Amino acid sequence: MGILFITKPESMELMKQLGVPTWLYWEISIGKIIGGLLLILPFIAKKLKEWTYVALGIDFISATIALNAVGGIGLKAFSPLLFFFVLLVSYLSYHKLNATN
Repeated sequence: MGILFITKPESMELMKQLGVPTWLYWEISIGKIIGGLLLILPFIAKKLKEWTYVALGIDFISATIALNAVGGIGLKAFSPLLFFFVLLVSYLSYHKLNATN
């Protein structure tokens, strides 16, 4: 998600509403990009991929909690759970593919 919305003014404004400093916004966004690369590159060690799944999962769950805390419960606040679901499907598929190899 980071790379899709990293320069969008709406995304930066939402982070300001959450009270997140600009430097942390960029750090989180770049971290998501690096995490995505670690998951798709085939030569990355399995242990590192496992921890990447954990880190991104925590990030998406934390984003859901933060959006609910600041903006109230709504459809927009649960959008990170969509990315979490995609991450979960990816994680399960990753293990299924590696179990057969």
